[in-house]
Formats: sequence, C-alpha cells, structure tokens
Amino acid sequence: MISTLLRQSSLLVLGALLTTLVVVSCKPSDQSQHPNIIYILADDLGYGDVSSYNPDAAWSTTHIDRLAEEGMIFTDAHTGSAVCTPTRYGVLTGRYAWRTRLKSGVLWSWDKPLIESNESTVGKLLQKHGYVTGCIGKWHLGLEWQYHPSDPDSADFSRPITGGPIALGFDYFFGITASLDIPPYVYIENDLPTVVPTEYSENNSKMGWWRRGLTGSDFEHEQVLPLLTEKAVSFIEEQSENPDGKPFFLYFPLPAPHTPILPIEEFVGKSKTNLYGDFMLQVDHTVGEILKAIDRQGITNETLVIFTSDNGCSNQADFDELATFGHDPSYLFRGHKADIFEGGHRVPFVVRWPGKVKPGSSSAQIICLTDLLATTAAIVGDTLGSDAGVDSYNLLPALLDGQVEQIREATVHHSINGSFAIRKGKWKLIMCPGSGGWSDPKPGSPEEANLPPFQLYDLESDIGETRNLYDEYPEEVEELKQLLESYIRNGRSTPLQEKSMNSAAEKVETEKGATEIFGEYVTESGKIFIVRIDKSLGASIQIATLETRNFEIINDTYDLGEVDPIEDVFLSDLDGDGFEEIYITTRSAGSGSYGGIYGFASNRDKSVSEIYIPEPRQLPGDVATFFMGYRGHNIFRIKDGVLVNEFPVYADSDSNAKPTQNRRTVFYSLKLGEASRILSPIKAESDE
Repeated sequence: MISTLLRQSSLLVLGALLTTLVVVSCKPSDQSQHPNIIYILADDLGYGDVSSYNPDAAWSTTHIDRLAEEGMIFTDAHTGSAVCTPTRYGVLTGRYAWRTRLKSGVLWSWDKPLIESNESTVGKLLQKHGYVTGCIGKWHLGLEWQYHPSDPDSADFSRPITGGPIALGFDYFFGITASLDIPPYVYIENDLPTVVPTEYSENNSKMGWWRRGLTGSDFEHEQVLPLLTEKAVSFIEEQSENPDGKPFFLYFPLPAPHTPILPIEEFVGKSKTNLYGDFMLQVDHTVGEILKAIDRQGITNETLVIFTSDNGCSNQADFDELATFGHDPSYLFRGHKADIFEGGHRVPFVVRWPGKVKPGSSSAQIICLTDLLATTAAIVGDTLGSDAGVDSYNLLPALLDGQVEQIREATVHHSINGSFAIRKGKWKLIMCPGSGGWSDPKPGSPEEANLPPFQLYDLESDIGETRNLYDEYPEEVEELKQLLESYIRNGRSTPLQEKSMNSAAEKVETEKGATEIFGEYVTESGKIFIVRIDKSLGASIQIATLETRNFEIINDTYDLGEVDPIEDVFLSDLDGDGFEEIYITTRSAGSGSYGGIYGFASNRDKSVSEIYIPEPRQLPGDVATFFMGYRGHNIFRIKDGVLVNEFPVYADSDSNAKPTQNRRTVFYSLKLGEASRILSPIKAESDE
C-alpha cells in the first residue's frame, strides 16, 4: 500500500509550497477539552520494520498497524538527525540540534545537558496549560552529574541529578540515562537513582552487547523494556483516574530495538527471522500494552497517540541475515541509521486521534519530528514565542483537514558525522560526497574521494537516490544551498521573525570584555580556528569556546564549557584525509595535574565535528590496561605524526604521591567511530 502511495501521492504534493506561520491560531478551549497526548518514540526502528508501511515485511506489527488503521500514516516523515540524541533534542524543543554544541554524533555517559534550562520544551508548554507531564524511558540528552572531571565513575549517586526531565517540563520521570549499551546502567526516578551502583557489567555477545560500566543491583538489561512498559501503563492508569480531571502528556522514548538486542524469552524465535525481528515484535507488544491501557481506562476518544522512531535501523540488526528472509528495514530507501540518505532519517509516523483524524488515512506531507512543539501549541490554542520552536511547523492542517499543499518550506537533514542535506519538494541536496555515516561510501573512504562534492536527487523519480544530478541542475543546487545557508545564518527555518540569540558566538559578542583570544590557528587550506577563554571563574577554571571561519557550509562557535586551563593548541592531520584537525590540551591545577584534550575535525572543509575521546575507564579491558598506573602528570603531544599521551607510572597502591621510575606512552589513532570521529588508543610502550 505504501509503495503505491509514495509513487502516486508524491506527484500531487512534492512540488507545492506554503509559507505559514509557526502556529495556526486556534480558539482557546478550556482544559477539560484538551486531549491526553502520548508520544511513543522507538529507538533505531526502520521505516520498513512496520508492516503497514512495508508489504514485504517479514513480520506483522499488529498493534502499530492498528494505530494506522484507526488513524493517519505519514509516508514522508523525517527525524531531525540520523542518530539518537539530536533527534530527541528536536522532538522536545522544536529546534535542530546542530544549532547547539552537538555538531555531530551523540552524547555519552557523563555529558552535560544539551537542553538549556531556559529553553522552551513540549513539557513546559503543556505544564502551562494544566497538563500532568511524564517522561518514561530513555533520556539520552545529558544530565548534570556530580563527579570529578578526571574520574566520571566517581559520580555521587546519592545526590540529585539535575538538568534532566524534571528541570525541563516533566512532573515525573522514570528511565535510563542514555542508550542501553551506554553506562551507567541505573534507573533514575525523578532526579535520583533507585540504587547506588557498585558493580560493573558488560556483554560482548554479537547482538546483545553493551559497554562495560557501573550497574545497579536492580538493573537487568533484558528486563528494562518490560519494566518501562509497566511504568508507562501505571502512569496512564493513575492519571486517567485522577479526580482533578487534568489531561496528561506521556513522552515514552523506548530503548528498543536499539542494541543490546535482547528480546525476553516470550519473544525469542517468534518472528521466525533473527533476534532483531523478535525484538521488533516485543516493541510492537509494548505499543499494544499502551493501547490496551487506554482502552481499559475508557479514554480512547480523548487521547492522541503518536508513534514514530528516532532514526533508521542500525546495522546491528544484521541486514544480510534479514535479507535472507526477504526483509529490508529501510524498505525502498537507500542507507540506514547514521546516514544522510533517506534510510537514515525517513521513519514511520502514525497518528491516532479519534473524532479528529480520519481513520485509515494517509498523508504525503514532508514533516519533521521537530514539528511536535508547534503542533501541540496549536492543539492547546497557544502560540510560540519568537525564540521557541524555530524549526517547528504546525501539522494540524494536515491532521484535521488532510491538507495536501506542503506546510514546510523545506526540511534539513543531518548525519552522524555532521553532514547536511536539505529537502524542498522533490529535490534533495546532500552537502557531502558519500553517506556521511556508516554505509558506503563512508566518510574519508577512497571511494568517496573520487565522487562529486555534493549530491542532488529527484526523489519524485528516484526514491532510491541512485542518480546524482548535481552536475545537471546547477540552478537547483544553488537555490537549495542558499536556502540552507539562510536557515543557518538566520537561526531558524520557520518564517523569519526577529532574529533570536541562539548561538554561542552571539552570546560571546554580548558579553563584551568577558572573553579573550587565546590564539588564532589557520589550516593549510585557509580555514580559521579561534580559541577564546573566559577567566572570570578564577585561575583554575576557564570557560572556553572554539570559533570557526572560512568553512564552506557551517561556521559556528563551539562551547567547550568549563575546562582546566588551556596549555597548548595545535593542528594536525592525524587521519590522513588531507584536512587538519585542531587539538586543545589542558592541565588541571589540582592533585594529579591531569592533562586533558579536546579535538575537532574538519568535514572536508565544509564544517567541523567534535572528536570523541573516551576516558580510560570507558575502554574495553585489553585497551584499559594501557593506562595501568595512570595518575596524571601526563602530556599530550604529536610524536612522529601520531598523537601520544605520555605519563609516569604509579604503583596500583599509590594514591598519587610518588611515581615509579617508569614512564608509558599511549599511541592514538583517529578514525570514524560509532557516533563520530574517535581517538582510539592503539598501543602502549613502556620503559619498564
């Protein structure tokens, strides 16, 4: 059914444009008339994994299909990014995450909150209109942990964790910090862990793997999805029985079918494919439990339910094995999770709203998950401030009236390595030569080096993105390029209003006298990095920013936050791709005098992405041994074209008082990692 709709209805709508206000004015209604809203966000679920979207699916998602039969499916829905964290940021704020400090990849274990405390969120908006708001599931937007910067595992789990859901518009939270393969593995209720973790766990199995990390005694990876489902059902039951009659909003971000792929015994073998197929059926079962709870409580007609996914399917699903069963998680589309191609960011999007949305209907509107904020504002009769939801469009005309004309002017796509694409009507311009992600041609690969710098596809005639028309339509290329640049420059993609201050660069300019230039660094190709520091916090802590200039697509300012005093800055092409990275080293003034490093890589001189540098405790066991006896007093430098970390070796029993006579050098390699470029320790040499 969907393939026919994609090919036929797209001919009617893909070329039409409408420039609308962020929010269509709605007559305010009293609180009792507002619907309950449930937003189910699956994790790494592909467009083709839902049987109502894919007639060739190897399994049947009966509960998600029920939503489709009783509501509306969108065939051209997109995530704000091809990976987890940035999509979640966009869902809650209505703003593309590349406008923040996160220019590529995802957040990790101990990263600070990505959503600023003063930002507008869906939760805050609905709280203002009398909703009881709950977030149950995977957060993955950063938290404010209390720990020593040199030792994240020293986090004090007995103290409140700030900067999370409770601070950002949710009355109740129960969930996990990030993906189920990223530590720490603890449940958090509101702003406290349910237990203080003292043990470590890891799993190295093919599909069920998770990274080594602190694990709570009440935490079993296989039981996380069932427990979160129980909590979500309980929230629905409690709120629907609340005598004050307040509507509720449940944001339910699932941790599945993301790795670790661990279906419980009831579902193992049920799909008759592989463990990923079994896990998909467990996800569908979870959706069914939510629908049953709604029915049981008698609130079906008063509840708006949305089901979607945060990006395309991950390669951990084993595409080759699934292909033997005739199943493709990306269906008709090229690419998968992490990629700039359609399979990376085009996702199922199903909406059921009895009495409002026509059952069994379909829309070919090009929409983005950032559109939730403006849409919910319209539902409750509110309007957004000039700085809120700058990339969020109101979808009510499509939902209620089946509007065919395009609501969005254009939509911006973003890959794991920070590559951009922009879609307007049938045209999609990709601002990189390859996938920008994990599929071939990979970033920095020899095959990518021989391709044109950009890609232009006519999705109306080439939904599989097989024919690059970049050289044939220079006018379309230039129009889309200028539109993307205007979206970046103006700080919004919705109709232009008074420009708001939402970049770190603008904030620096307003704080005259607060910063000073540490240094300006020019690459061989003429790209400029400017490192600025703010010493207002004292001698031992600086606030650092990195400004970029002369890059072809994106020039921005990257906020490093509070760092130890900067010791050195240098340029080097460690991955040999012909484009220099910048590295900023720091040294603490306290006990141990730990040296730190920050890195940013050039995306072929079009933009810049942050380099992920794992802490020693985050490394697998065999690599972690490189850092035995590491107690600081180290220095990062370039040695024979390789980044090294040199440090004196301490005895295991030594608490940093007296090193041995031995020194160790750890060598690093820069390569494309799971979520960004990563500096990986590859060997260690010692004079022992």
